[in-house]
Amino acid sequence: MSASHPIYQYQPLPRDDCIRLLVLLPGSYDEPKLSCRLLSVPLEEAPSFEALSYVWGTPVNTAVIDCCRGYLPIRANLETALRQLRHRAETRWLWVDALCINQEDDSERGNQVRMMGLIYFQATRVVIWLGLDDTQYEEDGVFVQVPASGVFETISKTAQRIFEDIERFDVIKSMPVVTLDDLGRYDITKWKHLSSFIRLRPWFHRGWVIQEIGLAGDSLLVCGSVELGFWDYIIFVRWLVTQGRLLCTFFCIDVSHQELAAEYWQSVRMHPEYLEHPSDFLSVLAGARGVQCTDERDYVYAFLGHPSAFQTKPGDADPYLDYKANYTKPTIVQPNYAKAAEEVYMEVAQKLIHHMGNLDVLCYVNHTQETFNDKYPTWFPRWNLTFAKSCLGLSGDHYYSASMDSVPTFSFQSSGSLNLKGHYIDVIDWVNLIPEGFGGALYSSLVPDGSPPPVQDQLTSLWNMWKYRAWQKYMSRTSQRLTPASFAHLQDNRNRSDFLYTLTAGLINRESAENNSEQFHANVAAFERRVASASESKNTLTQPSHTSDMAGNATRFLFDLEIHAEGRVFFSTMAGRIGLGHLLTKVGDECWIIAGAATPFLLRPSGGGCKGQSTEVGYKMIGEAYLHGVMRGEAFKKEDLVDVVIY
Repeated sequence: MSASHPIYQYQPLPRDDCIRLLVLLPGSYDEPKLSCRLLSVPLEEAPSFEALSYVWGTPVNTAVIDCCRGYLPIRANLETALRQLRHRAETRWLWVDALCINQEDDSERGNQVRMMGLIYFQATRVVIWLGLDDTQYEEDGVFVQVPASGVFETISKTAQRIFEDIERFDVIKSMPVVTLDDLGRYDITKWKHLSSFIRLRPWFHRGWVIQEIGLAGDSLLVCGSVELGFWDYIIFVRWLVTQGRLLCTFFCIDVSHQELAAEYWQSVRMHPEYLEHPSDFLSVLAGARGVQCTDERDYVYAFLGHPSAFQTKPGDADPYLDYKANYTKPTIVQPNYAKAAEEVYMEVAQKLIHHMGNLDVLCYVNHTQETFNDKYPTWFPRWNLTFAKSCLGLSGDHYYSASMDSVPTFSFQSSGSLNLKGHYIDVIDWVNLIPEGFGGALYSSLVPDGSPPPVQDQLTSLWNMWKYRAWQKYMSRTSQRLTPASFAHLQDNRNRSDFLYTLTAGLINRESAENNSEQFHANVAAFERRVASASESKNTLTQPSHTSDMAGNATRFLFDLEIHAEGRVFFSTMAGRIGLGHLLTKVGDECWIIAGAATPFLLRPSGGGCKGQSTEVGYKMIGEAYLHGVMRGEAFKKEDLVDVVIY
């Protein structure tokens, strides 16, 4: 730029309730010059405006926009968005975060982030810019074009069918679930295109977009010159992640966290009496796991626009009654970009424990080796870790009550350590990884033209390894000499049931599998028959330990296996118990029951001392666990509770 066009200098906003609006001047897409004005105005007095939802993209400014006798550098994706969206003859009033917030002023940025939910709520429409219509993917050395028009047509036609079905079934969750038998009815090419389109478009995975579309009164998805209405998209997502879950796995479609956008919309646009289960802020953070945020603090801050962030106590309905009134109240934490991300996560965890009066937040603890060994305590969830599994202790209407009706006891040390009450159960002596994709590969083996069933071999292998381990342990404790085969014959039925119950965390469709044992084993048998049929083999895991005339649901067993087993480790303990734990679990880790917690937890001694003597040792928290045979409180002894310090 010439000296006559200096870089635009932001002036401080006159009041905390003010925002800047971008007035985009008219022009054609190809006209070289982009021009705008920035105007400050109190949000409540703002004229009608649209808010832009988009992805910032590569952190390199490659273009400029003229602004008030100066210029502002902008990134490529925003440049193409503004070119596509500007009118030919009229100005267009927009709110665009990259330009309407002074990104160099942390104080302004924090205040505007707190207001962002209200900005999108008050916008007349949210325009979702997905980018230019240029999606392509490589298959067998050939680049395949994926026009947005075809993808949007697939979504719209599916949405239309869902709308028709709602008239018969009332709600989406009452509609039939897509099963293995239904897969052949879906056009593979169209659904592969849809999968590639979503996978290759960063917008679908960005954290901030959940709030941006969830709080909007109306939205429009735009890709190049092709458009898709909000309602078609959001009802498609709600159906896909619930009743169409099998399609998500089979076609590798990941939009699960975007269902949270629909929950946002219901929370702010519907009266609380019509909401089935209004989310608390912990559930909101959990529902967003898997999104992408450039700034790791935004894994919390991006969701402070949800009504639950304004609740003063559990069950507080006021934030849902008048959304605008929330912005006169404090949120559960205040955006502060001077803090480290880990400090933000610890602060919100402490606030949630005090606010909710329970230890539910601990169910979301998960670690990489790096986070487990960093300088921060291990007891709070790292919301930036996207690989976290679903929580066992918060799985629907679960039956777990490992600590019976005990009351949680907790306090925090100035160092950040968490003091709890708990008692030692057992120590782990064997672990085996259950890899991600465990269930996904099974789907491939159960559809026409699928690949051979390698996962059936994995399941058999795990079963055989555990039986062999049990035989080794038995032989080390007795003088009786049994071959592995003889030992397996004596133990098969009971142990096989325990094994299968453990792999599904004792659940069948989030209810107790043991309370529904006939249906559970019928599902397993149906699953084995499908695998045998698909592989043209009569070799199954083993003959069912229970027989039943009840109709089995192979898809249901697949779902339960996928949700609870894959991406965890299968372990056994010194006393012969078996369970599921987080990926970092290793031999020597200890199983504890924490007072007030629904599930056992795996802890690792931090320093010297003896097993179970936590007041002298201190522990690091690996995460919650399923431990077969203790989930109903069978092993809990209130008199054995001791102080547990979690570093």
